[in-house]
Amino acid sequence: SSMSKIEGMFTTMLVNHTTEMEAIHALTTKVNAMEGQSKLSTEHQERLVQAETQIKKNTHRIEQIENGEADRINRERRKDVILHGVPDTIVGQKLEDFVQTVLNMVEIQDYDMAVRKGQVLEDKTRPVVVTLMKEKDKIKALKNKARLKPTEAVKNLDDNKIRLSDHVSDQTLREHHILEN
Repeated sequence: SSMSKIEGMFTTMLVNHTTEMEAIHALTTKVNAMEGQSKLSTEHQERLVQAETQIKKNTHRIEQIENGEADRINRERRKDVILHGVPDTIVGQKLEDFVQTVLNMVEIQDYDMAVRKGQVLEDKTRPVVVTLMKEKDKIKALKNKARLKPTEAVKNLDDNKIRLSDHVSDQTLREHHILEN
Protein backbone atom coordinates (compact mmCIF):
# COMPACT_ATOMS: atom_id res chain seq x y z
CA SER A 1 0.00 0.00 0.00
CA SER A 2 2.83 2.44 0.76
CA MET A 3 4.31 1.43 -2.55
CA SER A 4 1.14 2.30 -4.32
CA LYS A 5 1.05 5.63 -2.45
CA ILE A 6 4.60 6.32 -3.62
CA GLU A 7 3.72 5.27 -7.17
CA GLY A 8 0.62 7.52 -7.05
CA MET A 9 2.66 10.42 -5.80
CA PHE A 10 5.31 9.75 -8.46
CA THR A 11 2.64 9.55 -11.16
CA THR A 12 1.10 12.78 -9.95
CA MET A 13 4.52 14.43 -9.92
CA LEU A 14 5.25 13.07 -13.39
CA VAL A 15 1.90 14.34 -14.70
CA ASN A 16 2.48 17.70 -13.05
CA HIS A 17 6.03 17.78 -14.39
CA THR A 18 4.78 16.94 -17.88
CA THR A 19 2.13 19.63 -17.59
CA GLU A 20 4.77 22.11 -16.41
CA MET A 21 7.08 21.07 -19.25
CA GLU A 22 4.26 21.49 -21.74
CA ALA A 23 3.46 24.88 -20.25
CA ILE A 24 7.15 25.87 -20.43
CA HIS A 25 7.31 24.65 -24.03
CA ALA A 26 4.14 26.59 -24.88
CA LEU A 27 5.57 29.71 -23.24
CA THR A 28 8.88 29.25 -25.08
CA THR A 29 7.01 28.91 -28.37
CA LYS A 30 5.03 32.06 -27.62
CA VAL A 31 8.18 33.96 -26.64
CA ASN A 32 9.93 32.83 -29.83
CA ALA A 33 6.91 33.87 -31.89
CA MET A 34 6.83 37.24 -30.15
CA GLU A 35 10.56 37.72 -30.77
CA GLY A 36 9.94 36.97 -34.45
CA GLN A 37 7.15 39.52 -34.47
CA SER A 38 9.40 41.96 -32.65
CA LYS A 39 12.09 41.49 -35.30
CA LEU A 40 9.49 41.97 -38.00
CA SER A 41 8.14 44.99 -36.18
CA THR A 42 11.65 46.41 -35.84
CA GLU A 43 12.19 45.93 -39.57
CA HIS A 44 8.91 47.73 -40.26
CA GLN A 45 9.88 50.48 -37.83
CA GLU A 46 13.20 50.96 -39.65
CA ARG A 47 11.35 51.20 -42.96
CA LEU A 48 8.91 53.66 -41.42
CA VAL A 49 11.76 55.83 -40.13
CA GLN A 50 13.40 55.72 -43.57
CA ALA A 51 10.09 56.70 -45.22
CA GLU A 52 9.56 59.56 -42.73
CA THR A 53 13.10 60.81 -43.39
CA GLN A 54 12.50 60.71 -47.14
CA ILE A 55 9.19 62.56 -46.71
CA LYS A 56 10.95 65.28 -44.69
CA LYS A 57 13.63 65.60 -47.39
CA ASN A 58 10.97 65.79 -50.12
CA THR A 59 8.94 68.33 -48.13
CA HIS A 60 12.05 70.47 -47.67
CA ARG A 61 12.84 70.21 -51.40
CA ILE A 62 9.26 71.16 -52.32
CA GLU A 63 9.50 74.21 -50.02
CA GLN A 64 12.77 75.19 -51.71
CA ILE A 65 11.16 74.85 -55.14
CA GLU A 66 8.10 76.85 -54.02
CA ASN A 67 10.34 79.56 -52.55
CA GLY A 68 12.35 79.64 -55.78
CA GLU A 69 9.13 79.90 -57.78
CA ALA A 70 7.87 82.70 -55.53
CA ASP A 71 11.20 84.51 -55.97
CA ARG A 72 11.00 84.10 -59.75
CA ILE A 73 7.42 85.39 -59.82
CA ASN A 74 8.33 88.34 -57.60
CA ARG A 75 11.29 89.19 -59.86
CA GLU A 76 9.00 89.11 -62.90
CA ARG A 77 6.56 91.41 -61.12
CA ARG A 78 9.14 93.77 -59.63
CA LYS A 79 7.80 96.70 -61.67
CA ASP A 80 4.09 95.73 -61.43
CA VAL A 81 1.32 97.29 -59.37
CA ILE A 82 -2.35 96.36 -59.29
CA LEU A 83 -5.20 98.86 -59.55
CA HIS A 84 -8.37 97.60 -57.84
CA GLY A 85 -11.79 99.11 -58.30
CA VAL A 86 -11.31 100.26 -61.90
CA PRO A 87 -14.68 99.81 -63.64
CA ASP A 88 -14.79 97.52 -66.66
CA THR A 89 -16.46 100.26 -68.70
CA ILE A 90 -15.08 103.73 -68.39
CA VAL A 91 -17.39 106.26 -69.98
CA GLY A 92 -15.60 108.54 -72.42
CA GLN A 93 -12.08 107.19 -71.73
CA LYS A 94 -9.84 104.39 -72.85
CA LEU A 95 -8.34 102.16 -70.16
CA GLU A 96 -4.86 103.47 -70.99
CA ASP A 97 -5.89 107.10 -70.44
CA PHE A 98 -7.70 106.23 -67.21
CA VAL A 99 -4.64 104.35 -65.90
CA GLN A 100 -2.40 107.30 -66.77
CA THR A 101 -4.72 109.67 -64.91
CA VAL A 102 -4.60 107.43 -61.82
CA LEU A 103 -0.80 107.13 -62.05
CA ASN A 104 -0.46 110.91 -62.33
CA MET A 105 -2.18 111.12 -58.93
CA VAL A 106 0.68 109.08 -57.40
CA GLU A 107 3.29 111.10 -59.32
CA ILE A 108 4.13 108.49 -61.97
CA GLN A 109 4.52 109.98 -65.43
CA ASP A 110 4.76 106.89 -67.62
CA TYR A 111 4.08 103.17 -67.67
CA ASP A 112 4.84 100.24 -69.95
CA MET A 113 1.48 98.44 -70.17
CA ALA A 114 -1.84 97.84 -68.41
CA VAL A 115 -3.75 94.56 -68.58
CA ARG A 116 -7.03 93.47 -67.00
CA LYS A 117 -6.90 90.18 -65.12
CA GLY A 118 -9.60 87.57 -64.64
CA GLN A 119 -13.00 86.85 -66.13
CA VAL A 120 -15.71 89.40 -66.72
CA LEU A 121 -18.35 89.18 -63.97
CA GLU A 122 -21.36 91.46 -63.78
CA ASP A 123 -21.09 92.34 -60.12
CA LYS A 124 -17.29 92.65 -59.81
CA THR A 125 -14.56 94.81 -61.25
CA ARG A 126 -11.45 93.14 -62.57
CA PRO A 127 -8.05 94.30 -61.32
CA VAL A 128 -5.70 96.03 -63.74
CA VAL A 129 -2.05 94.97 -63.64
CA VAL A 130 0.14 97.93 -64.56
CA THR A 131 3.78 97.41 -65.48
CA LEU A 132 5.74 100.56 -64.72
CA MET A 133 8.91 101.64 -66.47
CA LYS A 134 11.20 101.33 -63.43
CA GLU A 135 11.20 99.57 -60.09
CA LYS A 136 11.75 102.99 -58.47
CA ASP A 137 8.42 104.07 -59.96
CA LYS A 138 6.71 101.16 -58.24
CA ILE A 139 8.19 102.13 -54.87
CA LYS A 140 7.16 105.75 -55.42
CA ALA A 141 3.61 104.74 -56.44
CA LEU A 142 3.20 102.51 -53.36
CA LYS A 143 4.47 105.31 -51.09
CA ASN A 144 2.04 107.80 -52.67
CA LYS A 145 -1.02 105.53 -52.90
CA ALA A 146 -2.79 107.48 -50.13
CA ARG A 147 -3.17 110.29 -52.68
CA LEU A 148 -5.70 108.27 -54.68
CA LYS A 149 -8.93 110.12 -54.12
CA PRO A 150 -12.01 110.42 -56.31
CA THR A 151 -11.84 113.41 -58.64
CA GLU A 152 -13.76 114.51 -61.71
CA ALA A 153 -11.05 112.97 -63.90
CA VAL A 154 -11.25 109.63 -62.07
CA LYS A 155 -14.79 108.58 -61.28
CA ASN A 156 -15.44 105.05 -60.14
CA LEU A 157 -18.89 103.91 -61.26
CA ASP A 158 -19.13 101.40 -58.39
CA ASP A 159 -18.56 104.13 -55.76
CA ASN A 160 -15.58 102.12 -54.55
CA LYS A 161 -12.30 103.78 -53.94
CA ILE A 162 -9.62 102.94 -56.47
CA ARG A 163 -6.83 101.16 -54.64
CA LEU A 164 -3.25 100.47 -55.62
CA SER A 165 -1.32 97.46 -54.32
CA ASP A 166 1.91 95.56 -54.86
CA HIS A 167 1.80 92.69 -57.38
CA VAL A 168 3.59 89.77 -55.68
CA SER A 169 3.26 85.98 -55.66
CA ASP A 170 0.48 84.26 -53.71
CA GLN A 171 3.06 82.73 -51.37
CA THR A 172 4.47 86.18 -50.56
CA LEU A 173 0.93 87.47 -49.92
CA ARG A 174 0.30 84.58 -47.50
CA GLU A 175 3.60 85.30 -45.73
CA HIS A 176 2.70 89.00 -45.43
CA HIS A 177 -0.74 88.06 -44.08
CA ILE A 178 0.82 85.76 -41.45
CA LEU A 179 3.27 88.49 -40.40
CA GLU A 180 0.46 91.05 -40.08
CA ASN A 181 -1.59 88.81 -37.77
